[in-house]
Amino acid sequence: MAAAAAEASWLYHPVACAVMARPTIGRDLRLAVWAAANVGDDLGEVTLEAPEWIWGSGGGASLEPGRYALCSLAEQICAQPEEIEHLVALDPWCDSVGLPLDEGMVDTPEWGWPHRQPLNAEDEQRLRRGLVSFMEAGARLSRHLPACADWVRQSTKVVVPLYSNGAHRFRSGSCASLPGLVFSDLEGPHEQILETLVHESAHHWLVIAEAEGPLVDPSHHASYASPLRQDLRPLRGIFLAFHACAFMTAFYQDWFLALGAGEKQRQLQTQTRALRDDAYATLHRARSALTDLGRDLLDTTTARVVAYVD
Repeated sequence: MAAAAAEASWLYHPVACAVMARPTIGRDLRLAVWAAANVGDDLGEVTLEAPEWIWGSGGGASLEPGRYALCSLAEQICAQPEEIEHLVALDPWCDSVGLPLDEGMVDTPEWGWPHRQPLNAEDEQRLRRGLVSFMEAGARLSRHLPACADWVRQSTKVVVPLYSNGAHRFRSGSCASLPGLVFSDLEGPHEQILETLVHESAHHWLVIAEAEGPLVDPSHHASYASPLRQDLRPLRGIFLAFHACAFMTAFYQDWFLALGAGEKQRQLQTQTRALRDDAYATLHRARSALTDLGRDLLDTTTARVVAYVD
């Protein structure tokens, strides 16, 4: 309670789904161990009647039934050093929140690598390549755009890779009840990986803003053409698109200034800017349907992010 009252930053993490998603013993355990690792106080003991898994950003550990001190479990996950400081933690098996996921969190039933186990040699190599590519992309962002990297770290804590056979477009997603968690393909150019991180981090940023209240008048049910989807979307969906495209455009501007841009890259930035402006025009026309909080976020994003590029 004290950490919540103090708005401790460690609470914003996927393990907090224990209080927002369907409760399970595993999720409760992971949150308790995470709390012990971050608070540093003696939070007591826990008795397990079945095998469970604890998770930490450097890995995790399997626990047999028995009685454990939470501080000892916290030391166990914190004692797993990472040789390289990653942009965000990678969680191929979705251990940070545990399976099965609640209905509606991910659209496809076999979305991730846990459903592919045991991995064949080809899949194992594909996963390794994706993890390495993601870490390389994160290292490049930290090196060339450290301020952007810090911003991503504030919003996105864990990335769960999606299984990819290379036959579809690059996918990603996030969920309000899984704070700081992003599902993402990993096989693609570094720019695509980083654009996705910025995109989903912006979504998380907007969800945090919504903790104060709705951005759109709850009685407003009209649908609008979205720049990012073919189907009509509620106004909140247009807000999500605008907010994400605003940050993506800013990312591309700084990224291409730092690394140089060819014609293809300049076209990409122009396309993203056009999507942003399309969504903004819709929000501007429907401004009266926004709440005071929504209008404030729209104006703040326009003044600080859109104007930064334009």
